[in-house]
Amino acid sequence: MPGIIIDPTTLVELERGTTRFKRPRYMAFGQSRITEWKVPGVKDGTAEEANYVFGELDMAPGRHIGLCNRLTDGALGCAEKEEDPDRKGFAHPKCFRKLKKQQCEHVPDNLRKHFGDNMDYIFHELPHPHAYPTYMGCGGNDPPNPKFFPLPNEDGTYDHVAEFIHEAFKIYFNDFTWPKYFEPLNEPVAKQMKHDEFSEFYIGLYASLRNRGISKEKMMIGGPCLWGMAIYREMFNRPVWKQLRRFYELALPTIDFYSFHLYDKGHARITGPSYTLDGLLDLNENMAFNYAGGFRPYATSEYGGGEGSDMDVFDMDKRLKAIYFHMLAMARILVTLVRRPYSVLKAVPYILDCADYKPVHYAGAYVREDFDKKKKFIRGPLFTYIEMWRDLRGHYVDILNESDYPDVSCFALLEEREGGIAILRFVIANLSNANAQQIPFGLAKNAKISQWRLRRLYQNERGHMARQEMEIPVDTAGQSFVASLQPGEVQYHLMWLDVYECSRKLLYNRFYGAETEQKTNKQGHAQIHVALPQSAVDRFERAELSVFYAVPGKHHPTPKDVSINNSSLRWAQGEDRPARETHDMNLRCRKFPVPKGVLKAQNKVELHLREGNGLFMSAIVSTWEAA
Repeated sequence: MPGIIIDPTTLVELERGTTRFKRPRYMAFGQSRITEWKVPGVKDGTAEEANYVFGELDMAPGRHIGLCNRLTDGALGCAEKEEDPDRKGFAHPKCFRKLKKQQCEHVPDNLRKHFGDNMDYIFHELPHPHAYPTYMGCGGNDPPNPKFFPLPNEDGTYDHVAEFIHEAFKIYFNDFTWPKYFEPLNEPVAKQMKHDEFSEFYIGLYASLRNRGISKEKMMIGGPCLWGMAIYREMFNRPVWKQLRRFYELALPTIDFYSFHLYDKGHARITGPSYTLDGLLDLNENMAFNYAGGFRPYATSEYGGGEGSDMDVFDMDKRLKAIYFHMLAMARILVTLVRRPYSVLKAVPYILDCADYKPVHYAGAYVREDFDKKKKFIRGPLFTYIEMWRDLRGHYVDILNESDYPDVSCFALLEEREGGIAILRFVIANLSNANAQQIPFGLAKNAKISQWRLRRLYQNERGHMARQEMEIPVDTAGQSFVASLQPGEVQYHLMWLDVYECSRKLLYNRFYGAETEQKTNKQGHAQIHVALPQSAVDRFERAELSVFYAVPGKHHPTPKDVSINNSSLRWAQGEDRPARETHDMNLRCRKFPVPKGVLKAQNKVELHLREGNGLFMSAIVSTWEAA
């Protein structure tokens, strides 16, 4: 029996979204001045390079940042103190005159061909020194408002801020470049969330922007746009979690999506889907479901690795290693997000379109040759990363990992073609290992392999990124193959399997815990209740329980027991991988198959830790049933 079974099954979401992986949502530039694209030989987006990037590679523009901030600090010709003398708190109309030069009146035809009517940007505003003028009540660290967000105007509304944003957007953007998703603040710190004014800012601004005729279809608005590492670090800081819960309780029922930025600084050597991140997404999805009264999607204008931003720009060896770590972090986040196409609106990797020689801009698809500011721009190392994932598209499909290979993780995407053939793009990721591993794989039912192509991303002897591609002969009549994972450093193996169509449709749904963030008692016990409709209990073919919990770093991270309705469960070995471990905590996300006869309409999920101090963050049940 092969350890990992690939079942080319199209999953269909019951109530929302889709399981189709839409590549431009995940592979996009972290900085895009596409209408004036700053790449050698490219002007106004009409050159062959633009067709290659946005056509063949199916990349997308990602985000805009800091328009209001640049207005406020005078970078676009507007002095900060230009308040309308007749309307307290409102900007003087002349603030926006300089912006008219930024408007793109002509959109190149090839860009419309690639992106249709809108480029699907996400936009976040910068909070430093302050995004909005001081006369709006936003004074940076100065009294009376030690926050980076404005206070309401005299009438209690945020019309003054909405007008400031809207007038700038109307001039700077056209219908084609108008942001589809908007984060009013970028990475606010926890202390800025201590008071309800933070949530009230989002609620009031949302209402004011909608009152100005900006519909949800034109632009979705979300937050709180926290830095993900701050969430990791503050897991046991109860006041911080209370503040986050307060935001979800107050603001999330109003706004359109939740967001936090995903960076993996210092932990990029752990590859594969990040089960800690998977748990964090579970928790936020669960909190949103409970506190916002229903499902909320997720978006982020940044994800990647934090290594290398302080590297000496002239130390090319260190710089290239930093870029490799950055790629690994982006990869492990990407293969985590791929599993949630039903909820991810937009997730932009931190790959700038065109980086300069400055150390902070190490993450560029195009860089100065030899990182020398006097030389021309060329495709940089991160361009190889983009090409590595060029064929990633299709429907997310089912994989049953019944193996004892804790260093291996995998997912697959099925692209249906005419003539009964499907292309199964299968990704394997594994950790550093001392010896090569021969891992058996099998295709479910009557699927047959017709081709096996391998694309490998790994670290060479100098510590830099390298890529290898090959085609491996297989027994075309067989239903199994063996993957040889090479010894050495962290690596990604992308396998493209052409298989005969054998897909069937399954309905997929997720059922959330009624509680989150439950503190364990002195015996290490906590419980969460999960309700399902009886129809889901009667019809499911497969069920899975996902639990996310945290224990202090000095305590044993393995639970003594996880049970549902008093029946102990065993986690899949493939999921029992090293998780993020910091100086003060261990975070774990584990997934358990739930057998028939155990799952009920009303379920009690219990966590028993080996030691008393811990947090049971979330419990979610997923089911699959025949369409």
